[in-house]
Amino acid sequence: MKKIWVILIICILLLTLGLGNTVHGKEQVPQSLDSLVPLSNKIYEFINDQEYNAAKESLKQFEKKLNTLTNNEQASLDPTVIRTVTTSEEQLKIMLGVDEKNNQELHQAALELRLVIDALGSDGEPLWKSLKKPLFSAFNKVKQDAANKNDQSYQYDLNQFVDLYQTIYPALVVDISPMKLGQIDQAVTKLVEARTTTTQDVKKNKKQLQEVSKDLNRLFDSKLTTIVLTGPMLWAIVLGSVVVITLFYVIWRKYRGKQLGRAYP
Repeated sequence: MKKIWVILIICILLLTLGLGNTVHGKEQVPQSLDSLVPLSNKIYEFINDQEYNAAKESLKQFEKKLNTLTNNEQASLDPTVIRTVTTSEEQLKIMLGVDEKNNQELHQAALELRLVIDALGSDGEPLWKSLKKPLFSAFNKVKQDAANKNDQSYQYDLNQFVDLYQTIYPALVVDISPMKLGQIDQAVTKLVEARTTTTQDVKKNKKQLQEVSKDLNRLFDSKLTTIVLTGPMLWAIVLGSVVVITLFYVIWRKYRGKQLGRAYP
C-alpha cells in the first residue's frame, strides 16, 4: 500500500516539474523585457521623424534598462536572445553616432530593433508578420528578373529583398525554432551565393527560388501559439491529475478485490 502511494506522489511531482518547464522559455522573456516595447516604439517614431537627438536619448534609456534586466535576470534569459537584442541596439547606436546619417539605413535599424522587441513581448501576432506583403513583393521582383534574365535588375532587387529579410531576421531568431529558421536561412544564403550565375543557369536558379518561396510561405503561414500557465492554472492541473490518479487507484483496488474474491471463495 505504501509503495503505491509513493509511486503516486512521484508521478505527481514529475508531472508538476514537467508543467513547470512549459512555463520557461519564451513565455518568461516577455515578462522581463516587456517594459522595452514602448521605448523601442518611441525610438522608431523619432527616427522616422528624423528627430535623431530625441532618438539618442531614448536609446540611452533603452540601453540602461536592458543592462539592468540582463544583469538581474541573466540566469532566466536565453543568451541568444540577449545577444540578438544587444546587437540590434549597438548597431543602431553606432548609426546614430556618425555625423553623416543615412536615413534609410537608420530606419531599417530602428525597425529591426522594434521588431525583435515586439517578438519578445508579443502574445498574439508578431509585428514582423505584417511585413509579409513587402517581403513577398520584393521576392516576386527577384523571380521576375530571373525569368527575364535581366541581371542588372536581378542584382538590385535581390539586394532589396535581402535587406528586408535581414531587417526581420533578429525577430525570427527569438520567435522561430532554430530548425525552421535554419532551413529558410540556408535557402536564402544559397540564393545570394549563386547570384553571379543566377540569370545564366535558369534551371538551377528556378529550383533555388522555389525553395525560398516555399520556406517563406511556411514561415508566414505558421501559427505561433504560446501557452502561458499561470499559478492557479498550474495548481488546477496538478489537483486534477491527483483526482485522476486516485480514481485509477480506486478502480485498480476494486479490480484486485474481485480477483482475490474469486481466488479465495
